[in-house]
Amino acid sequence: MQREINKKNLMNLDKLIQDFDDKLEKLQNESQLINNHIDKIFGQIKCEQAKNVEFLSQEIGSIRNEMSSKQQHLNRNILLRFNNFKQGNDQKFNKINKTIQFTIQKQDESDKIFTKKIDSLRKDFNSKQHQLNATVNLNIQNFMNNFNTKLKVSENKILQIRAQLNQRDRLVDSHLQNIDARISQILHKTNSSSENISTATRRWLNVLEYFQNLSIVSQMETLVRQVGKSERKYFQKAIKKQPCGELRLTSPATYSIALKYSNNENCIYTIRNQYSYSIQCWNLKFETEFNQDYVILSDYRRALFFTDRNGTIPESKAFVTYGNVVFIYFFTDHIQVYENIVYYCKAN
Repeated sequence: MQREINKKNLMNLDKLIQDFDDKLEKLQNESQLINNHIDKIFGQIKCEQAKNVEFLSQEIGSIRNEMSSKQQHLNRNILLRFNNFKQGNDQKFNKINKTIQFTIQKQDESDKIFTKKIDSLRKDFNSKQHQLNATVNLNIQNFMNNFNTKLKVSENKILQIRAQLNQRDRLVDSHLQNIDARISQILHKTNSSSENISTATRRWLNVLEYFQNLSIVSQMETLVRQVGKSERKYFQKAIKKQPCGELRLTSPATYSIALKYSNNENCIYTIRNQYSYSIQCWNLKFETEFNQDYVILSDYRRALFFTDRNGTIPESKAFVTYGNVVFIYFFTDHIQVYENIVYYCKAN
């Protein structure tokens, strides 16, 4: 009879090892797909950088051409106004000289009156010349102010384009850092699975881990002595049974699952992470009937046993695993003396 039991245990152990080998092969395939996706992202990033550089070069060239055209137009306008101004002044001066000569010839006896008129004409001319110069200078100053304003706007636009390009570069660098972090997580996960695959069955059967910062009462040791090695049998039996429920983490939101006394005898819940590479689980209040109810929390690498009031796990000290699956096994005698136990889980 003992040989048959040992034989069955060996067959179960071989089946578990085969399951772990299949999961490792699946993990390696997923890693290859992720690497291909990362190569595609690198290609898209390089293409986007080339487009940004070409866009900045075109914008700078367009601004330079616009500034050169405006400068040429300004030079032509100034030269044309100067020539018109000079020609008008020459005509006025010639007319004044003819008037003076005619006046001298006709009115020699009225030199004093003529001199006064000449002085008056010269003052008027100088005043008009001063006003004209002031108007020209004002127009030139206004034009230069408008030109400087447009130049400053163009410089600000160039600075904005440079800032946008720098921001895009920082975003690209941040994205590359996130990709490096994901690659490191994938490598860590792959290495961890490769190292643990051969001994995984023995480890989750033999290791009993306690949270270092939680108060684990001494009654826990009594429970372990009473149950002995049979908790392994309970856990094996629960894994082989049809699960009582499954919780899938598909976003960074917080999900909850309730362990009810009415229908959870020797029952296992499966929590699957379909969003990221790690899972956090905690609860707000853990109370069970000692020696009648207990909970086993496991990620295939660790098996945590809780009973009585020693299983409260605050969010600040949450159970963290870098695997894709967490099992919660709840054993009860159906007699509810406390509230249902609610576990909260989220993907990081």
